[in-house]
Amino acid sequence: MAGAGDDEDRQNLPGNWKGMLKFCIENTASEDSPSRPGPMDEETKKWLQEVFASLADNDPVKHMAENIQQLQQSCESEDDIHRHTDLLDDTQALCEDIDLAMDFQKMGAYGVVQGLLQSEHADIRWRAAQLIATVVQNNPHCQQKALETQLLPLLVHLADSDANMLVRVKALYAVSCLVRQFPEGEEAFVSVDGFSVLMRAMQSDEEKLQVKAAFLLANIMLSDPKHKDTLCDMGMIEQLMNLLRCEQAPYHEHLVRALVNLVTDHPRSLEECQRPQHALKDLLSQLMTDLQGKPEYLVSVTVNKLFIYHYIVLIIVNVLEKILFRIS
Repeated sequence: MAGAGDDEDRQNLPGNWKGMLKFCIENTASEDSPSRPGPMDEETKKWLQEVFASLADNDPVKHMAENIQQLQQSCESEDDIHRHTDLLDDTQALCEDIDLAMDFQKMGAYGVVQGLLQSEHADIRWRAAQLIATVVQNNPHCQQKALETQLLPLLVHLADSDANMLVRVKALYAVSCLVRQFPEGEEAFVSVDGFSVLMRAMQSDEEKLQVKAAFLLANIMLSDPKHKDTLCDMGMIEQLMNLLRCEQAPYHEHLVRALVNLVTDHPRSLEECQRPQHALKDLLSQLMTDLQGKPEYLVSVTVNKLFIYHYIVLIIVNVLEKILFRIS
């Protein structure tokens, strides 16, 4: 009967020919290696042929290429839909490997996914968006190619107006992965009125959409200062304060972070926040009082995640108060 060591050995087996060679070299003791190899017998030759054939069949790049080819087939029946969703799930799992994500892009698969994002079936649309998010996240080359394929406007449209909420959430996640830490992507996002899309998302009733929108807004504020001017022009500061006056929710952490990032090194935003009509100091004081009065605020960090959330918000609110009113 195989033991735990056998399972570990199988998990360590390589998935490609180069890996196979490296594996063999590393796992062959020098005293076991013949100094003058002789002719290979037929049994050994047959075994090696079977091994390499098996490796070829399990090549993940080949597997992904086959998936992409099948995803181009029509999708009309229930069986077709199930096949496409399975293929998208499988391809997304493969693209968790950054090298395979690069291979995905090199295969020209963005065009295929672009069509799937426009499928009449929501289960296919949201999975296509999830796949794009996985491919482009923290991958500048794939971000650039996705931008060139005009995926961003389509994803922004889905995030803003798709009839299915899960599609909107996944599309906004894909947008976030595509533009964060990518200046050209941020510029493209602003050019398609992306900030308005984020505001509408934060005003929605879907918590996951609110969180993703506020998170992206807060992160974009850390980059080019001209984005701050754009946000001031569109009244974003007042909108953020109005949202903070709503009942406490997880996305408020990112709303306060967005305000902090917006006023930092930006006198125009600082001046706007200090206008008496906004009563922001009173709002922040009330926010701190509300948070400190919650039972979960007193619970140990190790047993209640809500404590962490409230503690983070308290820290950020304190920082914001100091920035805003240090000259008041």
